[in-house]
Amino acid sequence: MTSAVAFNRSGCYSLSYEPEELHFNDEITISEYIYRRILQLGVRHIFGVPGDYCLDFCEEINKVPDLKWVGTCNELNGAYAADGYGKMSENKIGVFVSAFGVGELSAINGISGAFAEYSPILHIVGTSSRQQKQKPYQMHHLIPTQNKLEPDHYVYEKMVEPICVVKESLHDVSNACSQIDNAIEKIWQHSRPGYLYLPSDMATAKIPAERLTSYSLNLKNGKDDDDLQLVEKIAGIILEKLYKSEKTVIISDYLIRPFRQQEKVQCILEKLIDKVNLVTTTMGKGFIDEDSPRFCGVYAGAQSPLPQTNMIVENDSDLVISIGTFEVQGNTGNYTTKIPREKLISMSEFYCTIGENFYQNVSFVNILSKINEKLDSNKVLKSPHYSIMSEADSNNNNNNNNNNSNIDIDSEALSLKFLIKSLQDFLKPNDLIVIETCTFMFAFLDLKFKPGQKVLSQLFYNSIGYALPATLGASLALRDLGLESTTRVILIQGDGSAMTTVQELTTYLRQDITPTVLLLNNDGYTVERIIKGPNSVYNDVAPHWQWTKLFQTFGDYNAKSFNAKIETCGELTKHFNNPDFATGKRLQFLELILDRLDAPDFFKSMFDKK
Repeated sequence: MTSAVAFNRSGCYSLSYEPEELHFNDEITISEYIYRRILQLGVRHIFGVPGDYCLDFCEEINKVPDLKWVGTCNELNGAYAADGYGKMSENKIGVFVSAFGVGELSAINGISGAFAEYSPILHIVGTSSRQQKQKPYQMHHLIPTQNKLEPDHYVYEKMVEPICVVKESLHDVSNACSQIDNAIEKIWQHSRPGYLYLPSDMATAKIPAERLTSYSLNLKNGKDDDDLQLVEKIAGIILEKLYKSEKTVIISDYLIRPFRQQEKVQCILEKLIDKVNLVTTTMGKGFIDEDSPRFCGVYAGAQSPLPQTNMIVENDSDLVISIGTFEVQGNTGNYTTKIPREKLISMSEFYCTIGENFYQNVSFVNILSKINEKLDSNKVLKSPHYSIMSEADSNNNNNNNNNNSNIDIDSEALSLKFLIKSLQDFLKPNDLIVIETCTFMFAFLDLKFKPGQKVLSQLFYNSIGYALPATLGASLALRDLGLESTTRVILIQGDGSAMTTVQELTTYLRQDITPTVLLLNNDGYTVERIIKGPNSVYNDVAPHWQWTKLFQTFGDYNAKSFNAKIETCGELTKHFNNPDFATGKRLQFLELILDRLDAPDFFKSMFDKK
């Protein structure tokens, strides 16, 4: 059985099927219907933790052999993994399964992060049966109510309302298919999580299979109810300003990815090639080619790696067009961006601003489509060209100048600064860099990305421990996309954050994924030490973990993984220069020993005591 999700010119994604997919039995179970709908999106892996209320649902996956179950060690890790899958799987969604109450609440932090950062996840929750809901019994996993005769089986459904775009609670078999489809559609369209509550007695209830082929899911980017005349008006105003501008800067921002606008933006930029200057944001890094002669760096206000970037964007330009704007603390240099309002055009999920004019309830997806359709590149003036030297280029020049120096750095203690310099050479085109909430999060902007490189992180929500399970999900997403053999996955992980989700390393082994894990062992919570309490006990973690033996502990009895402890610059260089290590074809783990206060200088300066 095969299926695909294809984009058409109308802006919709459509499902295409092989003929054998049309031959279903007259009836299938509700569970099988859910699985087959998921499969139609191209999803091949779903994550979950079984519980008694969802066991019948879990059992039904055996009827859909093309869909693989990935059991995670706990529900929070499963939600993180589904988040990583959802963010990296392009036109698909992440799927996570749990029992209600204890399992559902364990995952709620992961679902909250997915909502905050636009990751599409379908959380399927197995609940008490419809019969149990009608009886005055306090069933296990419930929170007891004051009135013992009126247990609330829907208490958890009320809790998730602020962190989802859709919540469907099944009760009537006759409405089940439309509710399931609505949940999947809303999650896909909004690129945010949604919930599907499945009573245990409905998991094997029979329904007609016909709807799987008679009804195509509505997979349309953008808002269906946009005022098309308003969209046309806004696009016209933007193009008019673009044609008049002599110094245009285009900002590639975060929401381009979750709303699947990369190709459209790339098409627009190709029409404007060598005519406008380009920058990205912290969370938009990796969306545009940093080798372009028009690339002017990462714009992050006071946190911009290059001051010249701020000068170009804020002072030298006469028009700044921000595409996919995501205005949050972690993406604006702690709100230190200072673009004059009169020259800023900002396009986001549900609004567009042009100078002082604010247009709400209009999607940048539809505006981009109209701009792409109407843009006449011959009318665009050529903006001044700037010669920008990135931090990485500067480091390379310094290294070349020091080649004849007598200083031997091989024996020097490893530092974060040396790691950044070494990674610049080690990283290859098309690599996926997964970044934990740790000191490296404040240093990766110094990396100049090569073509095709992508980053996966939680730079806004910042839940420590996210990256390790998210790497599992992202790696399996790459497998489902057919990109596993051509994409190395490099995880940058802190020691303190790893301790919260480390058991998922065993699932790396079970699923045979091969990320390169670089664990920054700085003896505790260095980010917090810089902020407050450098020597306080609350920033300490359990010392002396045998990190390089963890894979063996978690079941690597066949020694599939490679593990090493790195304390000096020379040791790191040796491994990075090793051709076998550089292939990334084997599960690899390097424990990097760093000073407990080793952090980027600019991050330290934010908390210097005056």
